[in-house]
Amino acid sequence: FRSPCSCPSRPRPKKKFENLTDVVLIVRLQKCLNSKWGPYQFRAKVLIPDGTFGKNTAKAVQVYLNQFFLEEDRALEVDGTQNSLMVKTLQQYLMSKGHTLPAATGAWDHETITALKDYLKKEGF
Repeated sequence: FRSPCSCPSRPRPKKKFENLTDVVLIVRLQKCLNSKWGPYQFRAKVLIPDGTFGKNTAKAVQVYLNQFFLEEDRALEVDGTQNSLMVKTLQQYLMSKGHTLPAATGAWDHETITALKDYLKKEGF
């Protein structure tokens, strides 16, 4: 029989995500993006809120973010790939909207997901 270790616990590393996979959050994001199409004429294609972060959702995020960064040198290529540049631009956008993130790292981490959830809640989604 072994006694429990009395070693001081090490902090666990913060969880990193390669892709956004939270189905409910993706549906909320898709609905939010769809709500932006009409008033701002971003794109003609409406997203099907299916909870998958595929090419169409990635393109929609890229188009939406480009309206804020197009005049700067940070415009995204609208290619439908979910990459670190897109995530970093999203993080910069969320920070510009008052959400707290330690840095724009380009990683789908817990802080980014929390900031996105808060943003969508404030937008009514």
